[in-house]
Amino acid sequence: MEDKRKYWDPEKETMPLDKLQELQGKRLQVLATLAYEKTSLYRRKFDEAGIKPSDIKTVEDIRSLPLTDDVEDIRNRPLSDRLTILPREIERFNSTSGTTTGMPEPIPFNKKDTDTLIDAEAQGRWTVGVRPNDTAQILTNYDISEMGYDRLGATFLLLSAGRFMLDKQIMINKTAGVTVLEHFPSQLKRFASQAQEMGINVNDLPLRMIIGVGEPL
Repeated sequence: MEDKRKYWDPEKETMPLDKLQELQGKRLQVLATLAYEKTSLYRRKFDEAGIKPSDIKTVEDIRSLPLTDDVEDIRNRPLSDRLTILPREIERFNSTSGTTTGMPEPIPFNKKDTDTLIDAEAQGRWTVGVRPNDTAQILTNYDISEMGYDRLGATFLLLSAGRFMLDKQIMINKTAGVTVLEHFPSQLKRFASQAQEMGINVNDLPLRMIIGVGEPL
């Protein structure tokens, strides 16, 4: 049966603005307190700025929070200085695609962080129109995106199913009846041109949606 829900999380996504801002303010208070009490990095930054967690009362107070610097605060300081959990509680590391230093930055996640991120991935795909009856091909090699499709209930192709080769991916796209294709914009153009060279008209594929995600730096 087709799921015709408009929202992934109706309560959160239709919350009145004043209620949303109240919730954001409460969560910002919790976050500021956690950062100050649990990390040496943010305690130092708060103290230098003359800010205490108790000063953060509404979401508007985010303007008062001190900024961090890629080199001074992140690259040149150990990860332990900004962890609010024990190292053994880290479940996985994601990373940025790049920073102002040109180096990717590892981002630790505990189990709750990972679950929250997967739900956000599912919500994002639901918002653009992906549904459980879709078959998705995610060529970015972002496993967290695959987990989002899985939580949403859609069928998805493992990247290894096409042996990481574009011509094989195009063939498996056609064979598996892929309805949603997700990739970097530049690579989507390559996909279309390669398919044309193989004598495949992408308009003849069952694709109904193409999702472009941010290019890695």
